[in-house]
Amino acid sequence: MKEGSSAQGELAAIESLRGSLPAKAQAELDAYERSVRAGVAGEDRILYELKNSHMDMVVLQDLFLEHNGLTAQIDFMVLTRQRYFAIECKNLYGNIQVDAQGNFIRYLGGGRREGIYSPITQNRRHLELIRAIRRDNHGVAFNLLADRTFDDQFRSLVVLANPKTVLNDRYAPEDVKAQIIRADQLIATIKTINDQPGVGHSKMSLSDMRKAGEGMLSLNAENPVDYVEKFRKIAEEHAKEQVAAPPAAAPAAQPQAKPGVCPYCGSPLVLRTAKRGARAGKKFYGCSSYPHCRYIRNID
Repeated sequence: MKEGSSAQGELAAIESLRGSLPAKAQAELDAYERSVRAGVAGEDRILYELKNSHMDMVVLQDLFLEHNGLTAQIDFMVLTRQRYFAIECKNLYGNIQVDAQGNFIRYLGGGRREGIYSPITQNRRHLELIRAIRRDNHGVAFNLLADRTFDDQFRSLVVLANPKTVLNDRYAPEDVKAQIIRADQLIATIKTINDQPGVGHSKMSLSDMRKAGEGMLSLNAENPVDYVEKFRKIAEEHAKEQVAAPPAAAPAAQPQAKPGVCPYCGSPLVLRTAKRGARAGKKFYGCSSYPHCRYIRNID
């Protein structure tokens, strides 16, 4: 129902700035471009799995929701006959460990490691915003039922889309572990969850799925954040500096050797070649009044 993301527009904007930035800013933009391309590659892998699932589903990619000052950028919202799945795509490099407290740690090699923001927490906030939107847009009776069934109907999945990523979740809490999967496990996981008893055990019709997808799509807004804007401003300032800067001075011309005149008698000097002696074959300037004036100036 909705395919494609704002990342393609970002890549086009990045390409338009190439060559217009100073070296340091260009290096920063190149790093940002790599992260955007990695995200696109990860979402493409997920989209491939969804398209080849052989399941009835409505797929909404890159939803941006706003409500009461809060926002959510959802990579994929997948509506199946039984349940709805909010999917957070992570195309991470390096090995990922999830500890007993649910903290995410990335190992980068050479003994280096860094903590990363929990995608589980991120996705939970996305779902809480959807819950708030439903509360504020339906009647009281609906909200009482919706709140009781929400956690079963709406599920969170974090998909590690980089096939080279190694996940160590041995000590992770069970509820966290159940939400983290690899891209090739996505469809099997959705089917397993849908087979679980609960409100999702009663199947929706295709028309109900489409109606629900259209309703969610109607909430989609334009993301007001332009991540490339700061680079545009740098490019503009750089262009102004280039215009304002005085033209670079041309390198001073090297003085050409000239014969000149004899400092002794004032006669012109002429170029000659030594025929004898230690400097035989070498050039020199000699006085044109030779043999009356014997002044010479060696060239080398």
